[in-house]
Amino acid sequence: MGVPMELRQQKNADAVIFQLVGELNLYHSAELMDQVQNSISQETKSVILNLRALRSLDSSGIGALINLHSLTQEKRVSLCLVSVGESVHQSLRAARLEAFFQIVDTIEEATQRISK
Repeated sequence: MGVPMELRQQKNADAVIFQLVGELNLYHSAELMDQVQNSISQETKSVILNLRALRSLDSSGIGALINLHSLTQEKRVSLCLVSVGESVHQSLRAARLEAFFQIVDTIEEATQRISK
């Protein structure tokens, strides 16, 4: 089953922020999808994924991020990836998905983009 992934969630007025810790892989992708889907309400403007503590991302994890992008588009909610580490960035680059996602350095930067 690999390394467990921990999801920490917090909400503010406009966004739901998830901190992902561990590995996003086949074993944890469905959990992430379920938690994000269940967290989106009428007031939600953005889903922010803080990936600072995410150690690795396999093809199933990439698929989950693509599915989250589709889900948030459908719900008219923005999706922002924050603090993407080198290992995860390499996975996104290898899949040619860097430009597909909105990627910023800090949560503050992500929340500023929401308010625009």
